[in-house]
Amino acid sequence: MAAGTSYRTPGTLPPQASGFVGREAELARARELLRQSRLVTITGPGGVGKTRLAVRAAGEAAGGFRDGAHFIELSAVHDPGLLAHTLAARLTIAEFDQGSQLDRLLGFLRERELLLIFDTCEHVIDACAVLADNILREAPGVTILATSRQPLDAAGEAVLQLSPLPVPDPSADSAGKADVVELFAQRAAAAVPGFTVTPENLADVITVCRRLDGIPLAIELATVRLRALSLHQMAERIDDRLQLLTGGRRPGTPRHQTLRAAIEWSYSLCTPAEQLLWARLSVFAGGFDIAAAEGVCAGGELTRDEIVPTLISLVDKNVLARDRAPDPGQPAEPVFRMLDTIREFGAERLHLAATQAIARQRGNLAERATRAGRARWAGQDNGNGENLGQAEAAVRRRFIAHYLTLAERFEREPTTDQLGQYQRLRREHANLRAAFDYALDLAGNDGAAVVLATSLFFYWRISGLLLEAEYWLDEALERCPKGSVVRARVLSTRGYVRVLLGDLANGRGDAEAAVAMAATFSDLAAGGRAYSALHRTLTFSGNLAEAQEAARSATACLTSAGDTLGLAQLDAVDAMSRLQTGEPHLCCESATRGLARLPVDEIWCASYLYGLQSLGLLLLGDLKRANPPGRQALEMKHRINDVIGMAIGLGGLGFIAAAEGRYERTAWLFGAAAPLWERAGQRYTGSPAHVALHQAAERTACGGLGDDRFWALHTAGAAAPLDLVIGCALGDDDQLGGPAERP
Repeated sequence: MAAGTSYRTPGTLPPQASGFVGREAELARARELLRQSRLVTITGPGGVGKTRLAVRAAGEAAGGFRDGAHFIELSAVHDPGLLAHTLAARLTIAEFDQGSQLDRLLGFLRERELLLIFDTCEHVIDACAVLADNILREAPGVTILATSRQPLDAAGEAVLQLSPLPVPDPSADSAGKADVVELFAQRAAAAVPGFTVTPENLADVITVCRRLDGIPLAIELATVRLRALSLHQMAERIDDRLQLLTGGRRPGTPRHQTLRAAIEWSYSLCTPAEQLLWARLSVFAGGFDIAAAEGVCAGGELTRDEIVPTLISLVDKNVLARDRAPDPGQPAEPVFRMLDTIREFGAERLHLAATQAIARQRGNLAERATRAGRARWAGQDNGNGENLGQAEAAVRRRFIAHYLTLAERFEREPTTDQLGQYQRLRREHANLRAAFDYALDLAGNDGAAVVLATSLFFYWRISGLLLEAEYWLDEALERCPKGSVVRARVLSTRGYVRVLLGDLANGRGDAEAAVAMAATFSDLAAGGRAYSALHRTLTFSGNLAEAQEAARSATACLTSAGDTLGLAQLDAVDAMSRLQTGEPHLCCESATRGLARLPVDEIWCASYLYGLQSLGLLLLGDLKRANPPGRQALEMKHRINDVIGMAIGLGGLGFIAAAEGRYERTAWLFGAAAPLWERAGQRYTGSPAHVALHQAAERTACGGLGDDRFWALHTAGAAAPLDLVIGCALGDDDQLGGPAERP
């Protein structure tokens, strides 16, 4: 690690939508265990508050970790192979190096002091245990706090068993101050403004809480009913209701059964439309907006016009939660989520409905057979007896189709509202994974999985999730017939991804295979992508003459396919090659040509071209004209949150500052870029020209300032908040944290 660098992101703990109540003893125990052990698992039944306690404990402990606390939500991860990818994405580790994602992750964590929260591990428990063991062994400064319905059973694990809130005797003097009563009061007041616990209604409150076994989620679901029932009515009815739902086995009912009964009670009080929407929404792995709910859930008994009012009703009943506020830069439209336990129940209902539909259908066939005297009909399913059943399969197909439409639009129109489209896909990442999984699992949908993997090419590039892209493309390739047009597209996409990862040999192999296959099927789009990958491979391998030949073929294919963004990317690589050959005037020409191809609102490719134009002008000695495009490149990369792009942009402005004799600016700009490179991998993605410029600028600045002063400023830049760094860099400041002082 470069001298003085540190991890700049302080932490990623989620905000809490409602107040935290009680649990002082459990919090104290969690603090104690985190001091004693590097792996602490909070266990307990669903709905008991494991996640809430973990976030609270992590917030209190975060100050003891130099690099903060980071929350990793695992509920949407069903493929153990994507566990390391999920963690790396949350830590914003760009995937621009070849090799395993686990190795990249461990290399990043090895120098860190941070707390990781693994939330909801039970469905990938073995993979979580293996990952935790690897991290704790290889990264001595990392502590893991996990939540799970069962322990990880990993070496050195300390377990905190979280029980439901104790329910007091109503005659006790302190009964009104009990945590469970305070929780009920807080949630009831949110449902019915003005509600308070009084001596007169305390006994009813305690009756309800006792019947719900003190399970926080069950209490939250029940308090919503106060909008329709008085507290006394709820206390009178809840016992009968829970006994009915649990088969009358009280007392001694297992607590998960009580929670299930509470959820079933909420379900039974929903209208048929609300029940159906609840079940259908369970296919979402992450948050969803109204457009997604309408596209996936409308159909049959639930019309599109019914989705929004029914959705609002489910929010009112605490079945759905609305995100408190979108992250900066995200669209303003509301995003809704389901708690895991509620989603699991909905998924069961969706599957049960499908099973019942098949049973009804078979029953109808049998009845027809009896009436017609043709008993041979009785065992037939009329072609509809799929593993999932038609109803469930239909919802999943609509889910696949919805996300395939988003992906294909970004591939087809990558320069139209590029930032908005990208941010939408980034927010939907968990659902994109789910769509891919559903397509692989659902008979006859392999083709959709292949198209989804290849259509996300620009998303993979901008997000930097290249190792995950390779993982998906490997899966897709197994579903492609040999010697097919779709195989050519997968190979061309994987070839480009591998080249970006620095895997030049395998990237070239894929590109050459795709070139030959695309030519056989006259697939210009696949051919253009394959030739572009080959061009980049040859350029970075130093085979510049062969690279130019590949560029000519790529240009022909991309021009015929009407792929202007692909042509602009080709110009960017050509501009980089001109830097290598010492032809800055041709570098500027290629960058300018690429910019002319793009619409004014294109961000991602244009930012690279502006940066290359800036470097060409720098090498031509035109420092005055070099600064504006360099700052433009950095501003664009910051807007789209491109980790590698921001690091390159900060470095480019540092080169210019060194040439201007502004050595303090050079030092802190280089320092500011250092933590980004630690997350991104290979410095300047292996571009020899950029590396040479960096080394020359560093020598010049060290010579002007002295080594001690240079590295002190470098350390200050590395430790500064990223937004401050970007603001000072774009403001052309000489001093970090304030405007430049000039005559």
